[in-house]
Amino acid sequence: MSTMSAVSTVEGVYQSRWGFHPCSYEEFLELKEAHKLLLRAYCDFKRHRRWGRKMEHNRSGPEPKFPGFLAEFGYQKLDKHFDSGFVFASSKDREGVKRNFYLQFLEEYRLARTPQEKAEDVRPLYLPDNWRDLIEKLRGFYQ
Repeated sequence: MSTMSAVSTVEGVYQSRWGFHPCSYEEFLELKEAHKLLLRAYCDFKRHRRWGRKMEHNRSGPEPKFPGFLAEFGYQKLDKHFDSGFVFASSKDREGVKRNFYLQFLEEYRLARTPQEKAEDVRPLYLPDNWRDLIEKLRGFYQ
């Protein structure tokens, strides 16, 4: 069971040429790579779902591969009544609502890359504790 928490730089506000950010540049580069890998996993999952919805005789080509090991990290596939993708099963976002994990990560990534004019306006990042482990697994899956 994982929990959501702020990234290690909760107290820290970092200043760049353009303004203030909730994380250092090195952490931002990690988030950028994580976003790229999660986007790829999200697209692969959707591709697999589209392939799986077709009747057997209408499918062309082999079954698309996607990182099914995401379930080990507390992520589960959602059915058609929810957002497509992966949801963080045991926790909720900062407002207390269970959300699509990729879309939540995307929101935090955008927050990290958008400079704020004042240090007081910077909101801490809200990411799962095990997000780095997940990215390591995705990195291995796609290499």
